[in-house]
Amino acid sequence: PKYRGAGPIQWSLMNGDKISGITVFQIMPSVDTGDILLQEKMDIFPNDNMLTLGTRLSTIGANLVVNALDGIEAGSLQPIIQNNNNATHAPKITKEMTIINWSWAAEKIHNWVRGLSPHPGMSTTWKGKRMRIFNTRVVDEGAILGNGIVFKADSEEIFVGTGEHLLVFSEIQLEGKKRMNVSDFMKGNNIQMGDKLGE
Repeated sequence: PKYRGAGPIQWSLMNGDKISGITVFQIMPSVDTGDILLQEKMDIFPNDNMLTLGTRLSTIGANLVVNALDGIEAGSLQPIIQNNNNATHAPKITKEMTIINWSWAAEKIHNWVRGLSPHPGMSTTWKGKRMRIFNTRVVDEGAILGNGIVFKADSEEIFVGTGEHLLVFSEIQLEGKKRMNVSDFMKGNNIQMGDKLGE
């Protein structure tokens, strides 16, 4: 498999991959290095997050394991040695990784939000309170007032400047509150143009 370690689905999304997949392999003392028995690829959709992609991978993974067991019993599988040069480490997600760096390009932040949604989520701060954001997209039009500076906040979405382009999000979870749409959040809060996120 391309990703070895604790977070292959997360890192596939965080790196902006277009294809994921499942590998059934033999167990070896070192992590994820055993000979390959079966593999199946799957397209990653633009709106996929960790939950949606993981759910689809689980379905094909279950079928693949059954096929592998049948193949082992029939003696029809030819194990393939992994090419270690093609492997990428997928380390465990730490708390520090979930904090948004607004100097990153919007596309990178967007991919990290996808990879870490719905849990643990990517977070920033607003007026000293921790705030997770979900359902992001990238917009290449509009002025960037500065990294983490709100360019526009309407009843549906919030537009924030990054190192490249604007990041737009439509769902928020403020510290101590439930996750909600921006439209509901804005009824009791007033994020506005010029507000700084991440301070």
